[in-house]
Amino acid sequence: MREISKSELKLVNYLLEKAGKPTQIPKMVRPLKDGGMGSISFDLKESRKRDSQIIGGSFKDSDGVLVDFELTADENNELFELDLWKVDFSRLLKYPQLNEITITPHNNG
Repeated sequence: MREISKSELKLVNYLLEKAGKPTQIPKMVRPLKDGGMGSISFDLKESRKRDSQIIGGSFKDSDGVLVDFELTADENNELFELDLWKVDFSRLLKYPQLNEITITPHNNG
């Protein structure tokens, strides 16, 4: 467990704003074992289950490699995880500037 970084907090706040979903962001997170791609969990006890996507999209890392992301909620509609997948599975070099993010339209049906 560790404190959420400023860049993570900025990204999650932006994504929640874009999704029109104001919610409390926990101060503590758990890094996921993803080879350094930057995914974090808001489920510190590892007892909840992923239920739905809040918002997803992509950005390019500073090395030009595409990074897909998904912010998810649990069964109680609370923040669950911010999953990042760098398409070449390398380590994330930096979180994006907000204007570098492309949001993917989400179909609730």
